[in-house]
Amino acid sequence: MTLIPNFLVTGILAVIVGLVVAVWAALFAPRKRGGPVLLLLSIAMLLVGGGFVPTSIGLLSGFAGTRLREPFGFLFPLLIIALMILAIISALAYARERARMTLAR
Repeated sequence: MTLIPNFLVTGILAVIVGLVVAVWAALFAPRKRGGPVLLLLSIAMLLVGGGFVPTSIGLLSGFAGTRLREPFGFLFPLLIIALMILAIISALAYARERARMTLAR
């Protein structure tokens, strides 16, 4: 999904925004406004063609970053990590079942 009709420009912008998201997540996410900015950067990454999976991970991380300063805020990132692991396990199980069904034909 992208708002830019040119594939070359889309690819260049997706790489640039992806690098900005990675740098922001690594260096500035624990700061006061780190979570909301990560949310906005993840939405920008989706709009320039960064893909659904990196954007969803960025959104989950941004939501977790908004809760870091709350009492018991450390539990919210753990919940997000648990949900991400569950999603990965279910996606792998689906892919395995899909491959098995394809081979059975």
